[in-house]
Amino acid sequence: MDNANKRQADSNKGQADLPAASTLRALEELHAHEIARMQQAIQRLQSRRLVETEINKDQLAYLSRQIEELREANEHLLIATLNANEMQSAAESVSRRHAEFLSILAHELRGPMQPIQLATTMLNNIHSLHPDLERIGGVIGRQLATLDRLVADLLDAARINTGKIRLQVAAVRLQDVLDAAVEITTPQFFARNQQLTLNPLPEGELVGDAVRLSQIFSNLLSNASKFTQQGGTVVVSAFASDCTVQVTVADNGIGVAKEHQLDIFDMFTQCGQPEEQARRGLGIGLSLVKSICEMHGGAITMNSAGTGAGSEFMVTLPFKAKLADQPFAPPNVAMNTVIPRKILLIEDNEDANECMALLLRQEGHSVTTCTDGTSGVRAAQDAQFDVVISDVNLPGMSGHEVVRELRRILFDHLPCFIATSGYNADRSTAKSFDFYLVKPTSMVQLLDIIGNCVLPA
Repeated sequence: MDNANKRQADSNKGQADLPAASTLRALEELHAHEIARMQQAIQRLQSRRLVETEINKDQLAYLSRQIEELREANEHLLIATLNANEMQSAAESVSRRHAEFLSILAHELRGPMQPIQLATTMLNNIHSLHPDLERIGGVIGRQLATLDRLVADLLDAARINTGKIRLQVAAVRLQDVLDAAVEITTPQFFARNQQLTLNPLPEGELVGDAVRLSQIFSNLLSNASKFTQQGGTVVVSAFASDCTVQVTVADNGIGVAKEHQLDIFDMFTQCGQPEEQARRGLGIGLSLVKSICEMHGGAITMNSAGTGAGSEFMVTLPFKAKLADQPFAPPNVAMNTVIPRKILLIEDNEDANECMALLLRQEGHSVTTCTDGTSGVRAAQDAQFDVVISDVNLPGMSGHEVVRELRRILFDHLPCFIATSGYNADRSTAKSFDFYLVKPTSMVQLLDIIGNCVLPA
């Protein structure tokens, strides 16, 4: 019984183990399947990683090339910038040297102009001795005036290029500005038998430097006369708007070819004029006119139909219409009565020294002459003078040093100090001298100063 039951139980147990074995195999198969899927996924990820790695390698290589190119471009840009800065510095240095050369050249030219001017004055004083003396003196005077104008243009060009030109700004009538320009250029029109017409001008005022504003129009009128045939005509007219005025200078002269109109305001431009015309100037005037116009907040343009068709120059400037009446100021005229002065003249140019001393003595003054600053100081210590006329650029001891030394040692009896120089006045000169005259010195102006200066106490 017991054995039978035991066999039956073993049989039942074997039958119960059959489903369990089947489930295990199913699980094993499922596991194997999942393992296979995981392996496939891993392989796909590995393949994708390999592809991405290759792509990244290409991208990195591309980026490396771009970085290298950018680095090279940056180096080239840096080198170009440094080169540009060097070129700009070199250009500025050349410009400064150019301006300094023009300034020195103008000063050196004014040196010999001084005795020529003085000799011309002496020649005019004795013109009654021979009928040709007046004509000869006139020729020398006109040519000297032309040379003086060219030298002044050189100095102005140098000052404008270096930014050293200064404006004495004030309200000035347009009529006065143009009258001054006409007065300067009338002899030129008269000599060429040309007709200059100044049409009625609008009443109003400009704000600027009266001398420089007159220079604008005197240069334009001089050019118009220069490049207009004998017997030609030049007309000046003006039209005012609310806040500007346009002044036109028109001539019937040789005109300007179309190909030269764009650069006509450039420095030293001659615009292909005929040879005999080109020799009459340096090509500076119109460049100065443009610069002065712009310094006053204005502009200049030109128009010409071409060669032989005449020219028009239009200047536009800020303008205030309806100016109130201005009181008339009579010109300062030197008195005929000469007050004799004791004068010390210090000038290293022997011809200029001799001529000026002779002219001053002819006017009734007592003159002591020196040719250098050191001897001038000694002379001032040995005698008392009313006026000291000194060149600024003396050998050894400059005119500034002479005046400073004399102010120190003659503090109780200071004479009137008058400077003569080829350079324009600067602040240091203004502090040293009482008056400043630019060579060639005007004897009329010099005698007026001498006659009206206050005698030392």
